[in-house]
Amino acid sequence: GHVSAALVLGGCDVNGPHVYQIYPHGSTGKLPYTTMGSGSLAAMSVFETGWSEDMSEEEAVALVKRAIMAGVWNDLGSGSNCDTCVIRTDGSMTMDRGALTPND
Repeated sequence: GHVSAALVLGGCDVNGPHVYQIYPHGSTGKLPYTTMGSGSLAAMSVFETGWSEDMSEEEAVALVKRAIMAGVWNDLGSGSNCDTCVIRTDGSMTMDRGALTPND
């Protein structure tokens, strides 16, 4: 069988933070924000209305949670939980497994 993955890759280097999308067929894009997967249209609508370049970390994490939950509630294939990971330019990282678990 055929196995593929659509990835959102984020990280920081000497030039600052970066977000990339990687499609199963191999194309990539560098964007200020992105969504992928079956719930991506609902999530993208949240980003398009809520994202701004000067967001605080707290605002950005809240926006990501809203976007993921829009995908969860509007697409049956999107799962039911929300994990978040913040990668900072100073090298620190915060991983929050189960940041939102709406079905519990």
